[in-house]
Amino acid sequence: MDEITAFLNLDFPSIILGIFVILCAVRFAASILEWLCSKLGIEWKWMRNNQEIRSSLNSLSDSIHKISTQIDGLCIKNELAEAASREALADRINQRYKCYLQLNGIPEDEVDEFQQLHAAYKGVGGNHSGDAKYEYCMKHLQIIPVETRLHYGETGHTAEGKE
Repeated sequence: MDEITAFLNLDFPSIILGIFVILCAVRFAASILEWLCSKLGIEWKWMRNNQEIRSSLNSLSDSIHKISTQIDGLCIKNELAEAASREALADRINQRYKCYLQLNGIPEDEVDEFQQLHAAYKGVGGNHSGDAKYEYCMKHLQIIPVETRLHYGETGHTAEGKE
């Protein structure tokens, strides 16, 4: 029973503080010992392991930096390719817009292609200029029916066999 009363009379904050001070002292002593060993050229197994880990982390960090640089370069190239595609598609929409205005309509066999061209233009971040030309053509120009005749060679024969 005396042991229990002695245990209950212990000052727990002082014990915890004492343990903390002892752990800090051990850590400080270990760092001094490590410094002294490194100056004297003495190497222990745990010191070698720490150096290997540091070396691995440094090489990993270098690899991550190289990969990050490569990704940045690829992102820039992708942005440039996207801008080039956007400009090429805008030019094609503009050419078709001018052609359709001269024809005063859109040939029926080109309607789907024109819609797909506009969808691709929007997909690469096309602006309102291409949208306006597309919308004008689709809303204000008529669809022109197209009659297709196949011609074979220089003889003038058609698919139906007539000249």
